[in-house]
Amino acid sequence: EVTYTYAWYKNGVWQPELTADRVSSIYTSKSQVWRCVVTPSDGVDNGPSALDEAVIRQMKALYVWWYSYRILTEASEEERFFRICKEEGINTIFLYIGPDQLAILQNSEQLVRRLVQHAHDNGISVHAMFGSEADVRNPERLRPYIESILKYNCHNPDYRFDGIHLDLEPSAGSTLAQHAIFLKKSLDLLTIIKNDFSYGGETILAQDLLLSFDVDCRWHISPIDKFAREFYRHADFVTIMAYQDRPNRVIKHAEGVVKIAQQEN
Repeated sequence: EVTYTYAWYKNGVWQPELTADRVSSIYTSKSQVWRCVVTPSDGVDNGPSALDEAVIRQMKALYVWWYSYRILTEASEEERFFRICKEEGINTIFLYIGPDQLAILQNSEQLVRRLVQHAHDNGISVHAMFGSEADVRNPERLRPYIESILKYNCHNPDYRFDGIHLDLEPSAGSTLAQHAIFLKKSLDLLTIIKNDFSYGGETILAQDLLLSFDVDCRWHISPIDKFAREFYRHADFVTIMAYQDRPNRVIKHAEGVVKIAQQEN
């Protein structure tokens, strides 16, 4: 049996703690140069090593909500979508998986594989997006979604989903106290989905899937911030719900939670 070892170098410096076939985004920053050296072994001798190198780019992402069904089922819409992504410099998509999209994932893997392959061939990462406030109260609602993603990745190792994005947020108009309760329950949810949901013995952690979720702009306010910090530690990255009509307002609205996120890497 052939096994592989992975050596990672950041800007030419070996990173001995990184030995998996992927590196989480928590270790990377824009414009860094990363090199991976892969060495095969049959247990007795090592084969010749191969390497590849990449420059870390800034994420430019797009949420794809109900339109995800059309680009999964209509080849012409898929072509149009990726043409737009190329024109706009999009390199990450959050692909909504609702009940209809879940049925495609479970029964027509070839349609999902076609889309993910097209995305990867264009340098675009694909993150499955789902979740709601109700899932925080009942984590079992998420099981078929997460386990279907894990199953798909097992069946399609060359065209895997790159991550899972949880669209978890408390109801509009919730008070800060209700946000704190929501975060406490969300922490329990994250522990369950990372460790208990699996397919063929593989979990989110085993597949090294990136995990991300939504963050409210008020989560830097005490006493919510202490729960938010722990929440952040489960994530590879977060998306901040800073809905404003001008860039400077977005930055101002988000700066509190950005600061905490940076402190938690």
